[in-house]
Amino acid sequence: MADGLNGKDILIQGAAAADLEEIFTLERSSFPRPWSREQLVEEFQCPAAILLVARLDGCLAGYLASRCCLDEAELLKIAVHPRKRCLGIGSALLDRLARQLSRRQVKRLFLEVRAGNLPARELYLARGFSVIARRRGYYSDNGEDALVMAAELRKETYSP
Repeated sequence: MADGLNGKDILIQGAAAADLEEIFTLERSSFPRPWSREQLVEEFQCPAAILLVARLDGCLAGYLASRCCLDEAELLKIAVHPRKRCLGIGSALLDRLARQLSRRQVKRLFLEVRAGNLPARELYLARGFSVIARRRGYYSDNGEDALVMAAELRKETYSP
């Protein structure tokens, strides 16, 4: 499915095993403590996982990983290629995830974000998330706090 993005089309679809190497490369360039190949393979094999990729001009521009449990889900990872940020790709990925979760009757989506990651926090706030807790010293690489955020998913908001 293509979504308009500053005059370009972005394709968002379920991740496939063929996307693994590109996702791994993006993972390493996006996070101080990236997932290993083995962790990514485990996500592909997990029945509760949802993995989405965003392609712009045929190239991987972003991806996300989420897991569902009954009527709740957690956003585990979201990454946008550094040269493709601020184009709406993160928003498009989150919107697609929310639609998929709503179809599964998931009511609430949770995530953790570094307290100092202002662009990510702004994205989440703009998508209806609110801060519900703080985990002090959560990130082991630098002791930074994590903010726990949640969004209520409504079918009328995220209809297909």
